[in-house]
Amino acid sequence: MPWNRRLRRRFANAKGLIIHLFSGNSDSGKEWRKGWPSGVEVVTLDPKENPKMDLNNCSVWSYVRHLVRTCRVIAIVGGPPCRSISRLRSIQPGPPPLRGRVDQRYGLLDLSPADQAKTDYDSALVLKQLALHQLAEESRVGGVTYEGSRHEGAGNSEGPSVGFLMESPEDPARYAQEHDAPTYWSWPELTQFMEEHGMTLIHFDQGRFGHTQRKPTTCMSNLPFMDQLNEARCTVPKGEPLNPDLGSRLQQTASWADWAPGLKQAIRVAIMALIKEHGLGGEHLRKAFSMDQWRQHILQGHRPFRRDCRACVLD
Repeated sequence: MPWNRRLRRRFANAKGLIIHLFSGNSDSGKEWRKGWPSGVEVVTLDPKENPKMDLNNCSVWSYVRHLVRTCRVIAIVGGPPCRSISRLRSIQPGPPPLRGRVDQRYGLLDLSPADQAKTDYDSALVLKQLALHQLAEESRVGGVTYEGSRHEGAGNSEGPSVGFLMESPEDPARYAQEHDAPTYWSWPELTQFMEEHGMTLIHFDQGRFGHTQRKPTTCMSNLPFMDQLNEARCTVPKGEPLNPDLGSRLQQTASWADWAPGLKQAIRVAIMALIKEHGLGGEHLRKAFSMDQWRQHILQGHRPFRRDCRACVLD
């Protein structure tokens, strides 16, 4: 297990859990685990931070399922790996395409065993993120744990829904007229999930929020305020061109996978609002939303930057 006994005890005793899948390297994981109200714990998972943090590892998957069934989950967020649907796979020389758009979305018919294994690995991660939200919602409404007992705060069908956000590259058919391009957003499984759980799709360019590239992006989410990002686009060309050398190109595109700073802050603000809806956070949240502080902040022209100010985050 990638978490020692002390951490597992903290997760089990937390007033609320935020689960961040595919959270990035160790620096990114530390950034996401800081700055939350007392009693709220963040579980980050990414093999880049710790090779043992593999959601497709049976022990890790079983433990995370146990957490969402027995603890109060505030939100589940993450951006599954996009290597198997990358638009760059259509550029040759380079890695070959791995998926079709719908009929062969789980792998093209002529894939090698290694490429099929890579495709299956990523497919499982996408579906597992959906499954964790489904399990968390079922436990919130039913309140039944593996042992048949009830967790404090579970079983409340009238309480706040479990927050959810899945990030992935925008469908190339929307902005580049590539109607055969593979994308997770064409999967019927995601469409059904979105309809059943009242999710919305939010389309924007991460370049508007501080990313070095334009990076057209889509998020499926039910988090508050996230719809404010919808259709925020770069009005001028942005980013560096692809390196013609294949090896350098792979390193170059790997560095583009990180979320834009503004997107991270917007997600944090949205989750903070959910935490308040759960009645958690105490003095920290009351201080953050003080009317006198807001008045002074606005009079100062939204300076200095505040992570709980929507105007600051969008700017």
